[in-house]
Amino acid sequence: RTLSATEVQLADAVESLDLGVGLFSPDGRLVRCNSRFLVRISERESLLGLQAPELIDRYVQLNVFGPPGPEVTALKEALLDSFARADGTPLDRQVSGDRWFRYACHRMSDGGTVITITNITALKRSELRLRDAIDGMDIGLGLFDRDGKLDEYNELLLPRVAATYGDLTGKTAPELLAYLDAYID
Repeated sequence: RTLSATEVQLADAVESLDLGVGLFSPDGRLVRCNSRFLVRISERESLLGLQAPELIDRYVQLNVFGPPGPEVTALKEALLDSFARADGTPLDRQVSGDRWFRYACHRMSDGGTVITITNITALKRSELRLRDAIDGMDIGLGLFDRDGKLDEYNELLLPRVAATYGDLTGKTAPELLAYLDAYID
């Protein structure tokens, strides 16, 4: 089949992205992908037509996710669940040492699915450096997200409150103050 100029342009655009993209038909078969989607796999043509579970099994066989073990099994199950839901919820996982990838599955209007794979190793390293900096401070510090919920904090922020009430992540400032009031009383 001859591709129109628009289809060629779209294929080139997808190939130029800094993330892996795989398009699956409504019956779950891989119909098109870019080279970043096939991490360390050179046989793109032989993988086209595979069902998502078969493709994920192939990734496992090739140790793309790391050596066999419970973490790879958990990732495989999470990917299959994400593919079935295809609701766009990101799935961040560490694979093969210190490399991190974000997987997201989205349902298309025709019932097919698009999977994106993004290398987020640099982001995770930055998060680790931030976590180390927060933990290394000699004062209590809490970072709130855009919804006003506590996202990160160090052990010096309300340590006795945290010991009493457990993990404070996701609590709002008023909730933390209520905990503090209850603790003081």
